Amino acid sequence: MVPIGISLSLIDKYLPKEKKLLTPIKFIYLGSMSENYDLESVVHATYTLVSKGYKLQVLIVGKGPKENSLKKLISSLKLTSTIKLMGYLKFSDMVQILHQSHVALNTIHPSFYIALPNKIGDYTGAGLPIINSIPGELNDFLEKYHAGIFYNAGGIGSLIKAMQFYLDNQEIILIQGQNSRKLAEDLFDRDKNYPIFADFIENV
Repeated sequence: MVPIGISLSLIDKYLPKEKKLLTPIKFIYLGSMSENYDLESVVHATYTLVSKGYKLQVLIVGKGPKENSLKKLISSLKLTSTIKLMGYLKFSDMVQILHQSHVALNTIHPSFYIALPNKIGDYTGAGLPIINSIPGELNDFLEKYHAGIFYNAGGIGSLIKAMQFYLDNQEIILIQGQNSRKLAEDLFDRDKNYPIFADFIENV
């Protein structure tokens, strides 16, 4: 297995060294606003948590066919100050936003299956714990490294519970963040993986 991963030397070029503040907790989704990803559940889960009195922000970086419907949903629930749609960003700006965030979201739609999305390399490279709904290999990695938490795809209640876990246990964020970065260094660093893969192809 050679995941697409990320070049850690490149992300580190733009990754600030200072520690991030833990207030408010920022959840981030990076990628397409497409049918593959269940961003509506993210919006509804956020609404429930805000209604319970939690202070948080959700940052959505990217664009896609569901952008307009998501904007309408966010507006109808009066979450425009809590959920920010940030559009496309150049790589250096994306890394800055990842650094400012605390927990990453990998919210696959239950009717789709993607084993290892590209965003996982970005999340782990930036040292973020991951709320993940993909079973199998990815979940095994996150469990082994204690770098995230699993929830049932499409289950708003399950997603609320996962997000609330980090809001209630903020000390876990930094611990799992360090573990997530170690996962990137061990498995998702293109600078290490691609030369090995190239040698394999040449010797086939």
